[in-house]
Amino acid sequence: MHSLSREHASSSAPFAGARSVPGVVLWLAAVLGGMTTVVVGCGSDLQATRSATSARRFTRAIVIETTEGTIRCDLDTGPRAFEMIARTNYDGRAFFRVIPDVLVQTGSPTDDGSNGDLPRVAIETRGDDAARLAVPGVLLLARYTPPPNRVDPNPPKDGEVIGPQLVIGLTDMSHLANAVTVAGACRDLDVVRRISRTRGARVIRVR
Repeated sequence: MHSLSREHASSSAPFAGARSVPGVVLWLAAVLGGMTTVVVGCGSDLQATRSATSARRFTRAIVIETTEGTIRCDLDTGPRAFEMIARTNYDGRAFFRVIPDVLVQTGSPTDDGSNGDLPRVAIETRGDDAARLAVPGVLLLARYTPPPNRVDPNPPKDGEVIGPQLVIGLTDMSHLANAVTVAGACRDLDVVRRISRTRGARVIRVR
C-alpha cells in the first residue's frame, strides 16, 4: 500500500436498527488458528482523511468488491488501525468465518483465521464505540487471541493486540466496546447478509 495523505473529513450518516446477540463476544474470543479478527481490503491508492475536530480520527470511503456483490464502507478509526489496514493486501481473501445474519469475517492470509505474519497494533477506542457497535454494518478489528493448544511464535508486544482482519457486524455488538477497535461502518447490508449465509465467498478487490 502507498503512504497516506491527510485532509479534513466529513461525518457519515448512521444506520438504524439493531438486536443483541450476547454469545458473539464468546465467539470472537474463541480461536481457530490464531486471530479472531476480521479483515477488509484496501486499495493501493487508499488515502486517509484526518478530521478537523480530532487528530485521532482518520476517515476514507472504500469499496469492497466481492463474489456476492459490492459493499461500500466508510473507514473512521484511529491512525494506527487506519495505516495497518491501508498497508495490508486483502485481495482474493476468503470470508472464512460467517454467522448467518450476525457477522462476516475476512482477511486471514491463510483463509482459516490465522494472522500469519500480518502486523498488529495497540487497541484504539473512542467514547462513542458502544453506539457505533450497536448499529448493523459496523466494521471492526477484533482482538488477537493466541493459537489454541500451541505456543504463539510471535506473541503480542507492547499491547499490540489488534490485527488487520476485519469483521462486518449485522447485529448489536455494543458489548464489545473497549475490547475491539471500531474501524468504520458499511452499507449494502443485503450483500453482507448474503455473504453471511454463503460458504466460499471471497473479496475480489478493494478500491
